[in-house]
Amino acid sequence: MRELRSAGLAEPAITEQAMFAAPEPIAPVVQSAALDLPTTLDTSAMGGEVYPAPTTAVIIDTLPATVAPAYIQPSEPAAATITEPAPEPVVETAMATMITPPSTIDPVTIEPEAAPVVEPVIVMPKLLNTASISYPRIAAKRGIWENVEVKIGYDIDANGKTQNVRVIDNSYDGRYSDAFGTEARDTIERLEFSPRTIDGVAVDTVENVKTVKFRAE
Repeated sequence: MRELRSAGLAEPAITEQAMFAAPEPIAPVVQSAALDLPTTLDTSAMGGEVYPAPTTAVIIDTLPATVAPAYIQPSEPAAATITEPAPEPVVETAMATMITPPSTIDPVTIEPEAAPVVEPVIVMPKLLNTASISYPRIAAKRGIWENVEVKIGYDIDANGKTQNVRVIDNSYDGRYSDAFGTEARDTIERLEFSPRTIDGVAVDTVENVKTVKFRAE
């Protein structure tokens, strides 16, 4: 600074920025060493020839190279493997199916349907006339007056006429009882009927019964 003043030069202004300027980087000092290398390379032991060795010095940097910080990449955690237990083998037990063979089936016989039974149309005999009943004369002459009932059996033929007229019962068994039976029988013989018919066909009717009543006056 004094030299600048003596030379009449102005002192450089030192600014606050210059006072705090960062120092310039210093280049690293590299020391090199020359290595004594052999002048020839003998490769005869390997079946080769002898070559002159290179005379150029090999410079080896004695400073350790800048070693980048080792970055160890964290290993990814192994995926958890969940081992499920192997399912137990399913043993299927074949169940014997009891199949009962069908029994022998008798052939079905289809019988024709019977024709519907038609009831015959029956028309019973009807009385067509009446006959008067007379008290027996001989009993009246003898002064016998009784209330008598005589039961008469008879048949009716296909023409409506009475047949086989007979006395079945007489309530009077005294004197001249036969006269009451005869008078009752004659009364039934005079009757006329319409014959009994079956499906319109006239037929005989047997075992008919009527009661003839005599009243004393």
